[in-house]
Amino acid sequence: TSFVANQQVNLSEFDLAKMVEEMFMVLTEKEQDVITRRFSLNNQPKQTLEKIGESFSVTRERVRQIENIALSKLRRTINNTKFHRINKLSKEIISQRGGIMLEDDLVSEMLSVFLKKGDADANIIKLSMVIDPELVKQDKSDIFYPFWIHNSLGLSEIRKINESGISLLKKKTDVIEEGKLLSELKAIFSRKEQEISDKTLLAALSVDKRLKKAGWDADAKPLAADEL
Repeated sequence: TSFVANQQVNLSEFDLAKMVEEMFMVLTEKEQDVITRRFSLNNQPKQTLEKIGESFSVTRERVRQIENIALSKLRRTINNTKFHRINKLSKEIISQRGGIMLEDDLVSEMLSVFLKKGDADANIIKLSMVIDPELVKQDKSDIFYPFWIHNSLGLSEIRKINESGISLLKKKTDVIEEGKLLSELKAIFSRKEQEISDKTLLAALSVDKRLKKAGWDADAKPLAADEL
């Protein structure tokens, strides 16, 4: 998109690894180690709490405490680092897509801005978003693919959209056209005095695994922002 192209000029020179090194100055060595291993910042697979606990001879709960303390420190300092610019961009991209975005799609788009590729840079971007107080991550579950939302849009609202979508799909014997499904969903929420955009409805449907089983192709390429 033109938005992404414009950002490349300003952000492509960012050295993400060096930025992490600078931000980690507020952490103890043990905290740095835990975050590095939990977010796979060292080109190694993400480690479990148990695995890290074994190396430190502490319990998994103690490792969780260390991780949470470290993340709290990073949240308090993020606005004094270049990471707040990364997160400003991620929030713009999420907003363009209706306030919800699959993690793989979001990270891929972010990497394109930084002209970077590879798991290490992707994991740095994920860490940056985790420590932003305005962003919320939904982890992979039986119901959802991993996705990110702006905290102005609640998970409960997404669940309501998807429950309504599933209900509509189950009532249909034929494949329902996208436009018809969206119009019927909008009608449901307008009766509840809620106005929800087509972008938000589509984005919500795309993150729910159950929609595919109910007859919605969640793997289909979503419409681009300028097509909605």
